[in-house]
Amino acid sequence: MIVKFHPRGRGGGAGPVDYLLGKDRQRDGASILQGKPEEVRELIDASPYAKKYPSGSIPHRTGGIEIAPQLLNLILISRHFVRL
Repeated sequence: MIVKFHPRGRGGGAGPVDYLLGKDRQRDGASILQGKPEEVRELIDASPYAKKYPSGSIPHRTGGIEIAPQLLNLILISRHFVRL
């Protein structure tokens, strides 16, 4: 599994939330694992820092490869990373 953090994170919170969930919050295949999208948007908007949120990707392929445990582990690691 390859994990890449992108040099983004500037701008308002509506951009990343709308990108992930769709403007109507009904994007096929998208789901919230934890938290509320509107609270995330408000937290990003309230941040005084230049880079307000982390952005990354996990490239993967389909076809019988189980990625759920790896993804869960990455989420737990990234929660610790953001707090540092």
